[in-house]
Amino acid sequence: MRRISKSFPTLTTFALLIATFFTAGLSSAQAQEVYVGAGVFGLQLGYAHAINPQLNVRADYMTLGSRSETSNESNTEYKSQLNWNRKALLADWFPSATSGFRVTGGATFNSIKVDLTAGGAGQKVDINDKSYVLGANDSLNIQVKFPQTTPYLGIGWGLKPGIKGWGFHTDLGVSFGRFRVTETRQGELANGGKLGVSQSDVDKELSDVRDSVAKLKVLPQLTIGGSYSF
Repeated sequence: MRRISKSFPTLTTFALLIATFFTAGLSSAQAQEVYVGAGVFGLQLGYAHAINPQLNVRADYMTLGSRSETSNESNTEYKSQLNWNRKALLADWFPSATSGFRVTGGATFNSIKVDLTAGGAGQKVDINDKSYVLGANDSLNIQVKFPQTTPYLGIGWGLKPGIKGWGFHTDLGVSFGRFRVTETRQGELANGGKLGVSQSDVDKELSDVRDSVAKLKVLPQLTIGGSYSF
């Protein structure tokens, strides 16, 4: 399994970016705004800083957290682990000085993946219609992962520069990227192991998953929430 690149922004880096925006705003007459929201992919927390009456820059964090469950796929019982977190650096352009409608562009920095793991003594797995009984050190892991960095484009309402106090905001947009499916095997399931599982058998078993996720070229975002400008 490939490790996350060291260049991937950590939560500490993200916090420093928000602090930079906030510090810059203290010396500016333009509005600053904090906002929270909820949507299709979890809870949202963010900060926006007005550059001028028609332009915002902002940073936010959205998360579904981590979830674990047991599932059955192709006659194999897997322990599944979902991790869904994303950070974003965005710019909002308001075409009209009198309207809250905006166009948003930027980038999202994602930690979005699903891990499916089958393993342990006596566990049965089906790979390309062939059944195998695993030993204590044997395991199969399938990972479905979204790219770490993706461009974002969307539209929204709210977070308008120059409007003080409480407000409402909503976003509808997409991050452009494709999910990737990878697998790793341990013990006698590995290539050359005594169980005799070949790479071609594994590829055939995962072909339906790969074909399905290959069709997903964007990840949608729909959020609504409240904000406070000061």
